[in-house]
Amino acid sequence: MKIEVEAERWPYRTPFRISRGVEEALDVLVVTLRDEAGNLGRGEAAGVDYAGETIDTMRQQLAAVTPALEAGVTRSQLQRLLPPGGARNAVDCALWDLEAKTTGISVWSRLGFEPPQPVTSCLTLGIDTIEALGHAARAVRGMPVLKVKVNAEQHIGAVRAVHEACPDASILVDRIRPGPSSC
Repeated sequence: MKIEVEAERWPYRTPFRISRGVEEALDVLVVTLRDEAGNLGRGEAAGVDYAGETIDTMRQQLAAVTPALEAGVTRSQLQRLLPPGGARNAVDCALWDLEAKTTGISVWSRLGFEPPQPVTSCLTLGIDTIEALGHAARAVRGMPVLKVKVNAEQHIGAVRAVHEACPDASILVDRIRPGPSSC
């Protein structure tokens, strides 16, 4: 088995503001596994930044176990080989993808699940001005659930602007609490 590890940067359409700062893009570790027949399995992970995971730490974890991965590792062996986190997730997803492609059996079918059905998803609007939140909400009109990240100064105005732009959407509010551990 051959393993390729690359970093990709997935830019956001607009900056995403949260309590810990502003993000312009999501950095993602992409793992590609290639078997002897040339079949490819891909998986990716962003890691958990507030748990200390970065692209570099995930790369280091994978570099330490590359010989075992190249020798061929099962998903159960992977659980013992890497700690929970982004690196293990990326490899696990790549293994599932490779297995589905080589056998022609979908992951959900292999696990005995019913075919996937549509699910309701939540779109998060980051901290911004009231005007910008209203504009962002109008741009996604039709989303059934919106999560609005707000600060302590303008939370009511922000929620009101989103509700006015999308009156049929359910709204979840994520407010920053003042203090040293405001996440």
